[in-house]
Amino acid sequence: MIQKFMKRLYDVETCQRFIVDAVASSAGMRKSRKNPEISAAFSNPISLAVTHANGCCHCTFVHTNNALEEGMSEDEVQGLHDGEFGAAPSN
Repeated sequence: MIQKFMKRLYDVETCQRFIVDAVASSAGMRKSRKNPEISAAFSNPISLAVTHANGCCHCTFVHTNNALEEGMSEDEVQGLHDGEFGAAPSN
C-alpha cells in the first residue's frame, strides 16, 4: 500500500510537545486494547478515522500497521484513509 505523507516542519518545542502527548496517550491506548469489551475490529476503524481527521502521518503509520496486523484488509484500511466510513463495523 503506497501512502502519501505530508511534510510538515515544526520547531523543537512543538516536537517535544508532540512526543510528550504521544507517550501520555499511549498508556491509555494500551489499556483500551486490553479491554475485552472493545474488539480490535471496532477500535481499529475508529483509530484510523480519527487519524484521518487529524492528518498526522506518524499516527497514520502506527494505526495502519496495527490495523493490518490485527486482520483488517488493505482495502478496508485504504477506504478509511480515503474518508469512507460507511463500512466500519459496530461493536
